[in-house]
Amino acid sequence: MGFDMDLRRTASTAFGPASLVAGGVLPYEGRIFVTSTGTQEAAFEARTDGWVGPETPVLVRGPVRIIPLAWLGSPEGSGASPEEIAAFTDTMLSYAAYVGRAWSRLDLEDPPFDGIRPYAVALRDGGATRVDYWMYSEEIGHALVHAGDAEAGTMSLALHLVPAPWLSERLSEQASRRKRSRPIPPKPDLRWSWSEVIALHGARLAADS
Repeated sequence: MGFDMDLRRTASTAFGPASLVAGGVLPYEGRIFVTSTGTQEAAFEARTDGWVGPETPVLVRGPVRIIPLAWLGSPEGSGASPEEIAAFTDTMLSYAAYVGRAWSRLDLEDPPFDGIRPYAVALRDGGATRVDYWMYSEEIGHALVHAGDAEAGTMSLALHLVPAPWLSERLSEQASRRKRSRPIPPKPDLRWSWSEVIALHGARLAADS
């Protein structure tokens, strides 16, 4: 499994104030975190926005944990490019295949089963344009979410960690039987901006100084 990345990138360039316009991509250590078996539980258990690794931010949105992976910024920016984001996407999907997780493309307009529908609506409301998903465990589902618009400078890539029944029809049906009714997950607000990541980075620098 290969990594298409610039090893010279650091947290200061990826998460610094200039990255809001220039764009930013998770540095090497952050990428290793999100493609390492056994590390996702720490992120899934996060209760507040913060850090689950040295270079891995997490944003809490109700039951969903968002790990920001990339932000395009201005089309003229030098911190990220559509090609690099596409390569990062390929790396993440290769990771899923590498650990034996079959992934699927989510139809945002016509979700494949009722249990996923509220999440799909929340994704649409949050500006999602493409979502690939797979199961991480019996408790955690993964969704690789493209959102925003490149020309507007709002294009992003993020990994969502969600309750497994949201992404598994089998687990959704099991949950329905246990509760004697079909579980309708709450619809979280999934909007976010790289400015939140910049603020987290700034707060950590201030705390360390």
